[in-house]
Amino acid sequence: MVASRPADETAARLVRALSAYGASSVDAAYSALGRLMSWVVTHHPSAASVEGSHVQDFLEHEQPSATTLTALTWLRDHCGLAIPARGPVCRPYRCRPPLAPRSKESLSLGAVVGLEHLATHHPLEWVRGQAAGWSLLARLALRVEQAQSCVLNSFTSHDYQGEQFTIVTGAVQRDKHPDPSKRRPRPVWGVIDGLDDRSCLLDALQRMLRGVEQSRFLIRDTDSPDTRASAWVASPLRGSARVDASLQALLRLPPIALSPEDAGRHHGHSAKRFLLNVAEASGAFSSVEASEVGRFSLSTAQSSDLEPVAAMLQEHTMRSAVLPDIYAGKAKVPQRAGHAASPPLAAQPATGGTFPASVVAFSAPHPASSRRPEPWPSPSVA
Repeated sequence: MVASRPADETAARLVRALSAYGASSVDAAYSALGRLMSWVVTHHPSAASVEGSHVQDFLEHEQPSATTLTALTWLRDHCGLAIPARGPVCRPYRCRPPLAPRSKESLSLGAVVGLEHLATHHPLEWVRGQAAGWSLLARLALRVEQAQSCVLNSFTSHDYQGEQFTIVTGAVQRDKHPDPSKRRPRPVWGVIDGLDDRSCLLDALQRMLRGVEQSRFLIRDTDSPDTRASAWVASPLRGSARVDASLQALLRLPPIALSPEDAGRHHGHSAKRFLLNVAEASGAFSSVEASEVGRFSLSTAQSSDLEPVAAMLQEHTMRSAVLPDIYAGKAKVPQRAGHAASPPLAAQPATGGTFPASVVAFSAPHPASSRRPEPWPSPSVA
């Protein structure tokens, strides 16, 4: 019946029906539906529709999180999809025993350098893309939940004590606050230069996010929860199970090569803690400056006059050498850029001598490149 209607009319009806729901509900449902459809197309290519047996096979393969099950139920209840989200098919996954306490290990400097190496040199594009995404989270002190509702606006060249750094500027749609009514859009910024190639992370991010600029996330999902993926899907990495599978699979790859047990101690918050640990260990930062790194209460990022405007939250634009207008006239923004470029926090080229020789050797660098990243193409071209 839907297929017999004009596509424009169907799209307009769908927008009206879903406009009353929050972005988080729609995003989670879209992610779950995308993974389900990709799995059915791959494993049942001759199927004319999604059957209950297909959903059962999909759930057995994915071992879904509570977020995925909730999203499937939402699709059934609010979109009318014939998915057995409340029947016996889903019951085994809704009655799991209590989870054991999880250790929460921060990413180490070696792991962050190793992620950059994977983003630059690994032969598989989804490994390069997700490694670049996790490396960017560590550099911006972002939790994975924030990164999956984040837009990158621009990158600019910043001079700090005679060194040139590339500062990426972005915006998180809703920052963390114990009172949900006070969660507001907040700016994020940090150094994105690579150790052995200045533009390696931006290049990998550009390739991963090309064609989904309007989706507002930093780590794109694949059709598999680990490095055995065969294709990207047009949705963010969501659900603790998939988040953990992505990060832990990367940490087990060389040159990082953690054991499964050690990799299993890393979760979605591991990237957020990296810069905070660096600031604490360096001894060069006061408690106030460390708060700036984490964008905590009373930090510059929490200033009401720096709250991103709606246009900055629409899509990834990544304009080169242009600060968003809201920041251009604010002296405190360059000050924070200088703070991010301070030696303990910034990832400088290997020739700068910022890191010990053992760390530089670990990243397997080639001669430092001065190549600057190119602006991203517009969505209509991508």
